[in-house]
Amino acid sequence: MNAFILKKASESLAVKYAKKVNLSVNVAEVIRVQAQSNYCTIFFADGSKLVVSKILAFFEQQFGQAFWRIHRSHLINSHYVRRVKINNSKSSIVLHNGDVLPIARRKKQAMINLTDLG
Repeated sequence: MNAFILKKASESLAVKYAKKVNLSVNVAEVIRVQAQSNYCTIFFADGSKLVVSKILAFFEQQFGQAFWRIHRSHLINSHYVRRVKINNSKSSIVLHNGDVLPIARRKKQAMINLTDLG
């Protein structure tokens, strides 16, 4: 069964999973969140994943400014960014775990401003 968020408590989120098990998720351990329709997959620094039945906008509001929305289906933790590749055709972000994620064309200028590449 899918998990869902109950509430935010400072730097962690309380997650209820399968209506019985409560988990505390350390926000600092979240590398990125990827949307897939009405579900999101949370990717953690230890390599684990958790599928939750929330939309990406929910996490964007909950996680705050340390997380950047780089694409309609990707929210990343800025502390895990290794490299930003900006070019005319396709721009991308490389995370510490090796994931390479696309930057939407309309988000490219914001990424330049956030990373002081401009």
